[in-house]
Amino acid sequence: MLKNANVQPPWMLLRSETKKLLEQAVALATRGPSFDAEIRELLRDINKLIAEMNSIAPSLSLHRPKVTPDTLREQYEKWK
Repeated sequence: MLKNANVQPPWMLLRSETKKLLEQAVALATRGPSFDAEIRELLRDINKLIAEMNSIAPSLSLHRPKVTPDTLREQYEKWK
């Protein structure tokens, strides 16, 4: 029904929002350690979205792991 109405499922909307936040976090990380507090705040928001997405995604293959400062760049590459 959603497909016929050209509406994305909620988990896909969460995925898009998460990807945007990941892009922001990576951009801040490239600017240096003075942005660590902002990056941690973004990671908190990212991980909340990931938890919500994982709870409603229709398949385990669509689930994503939490992102940490150590895995930020690696996870970003996987979300591209």
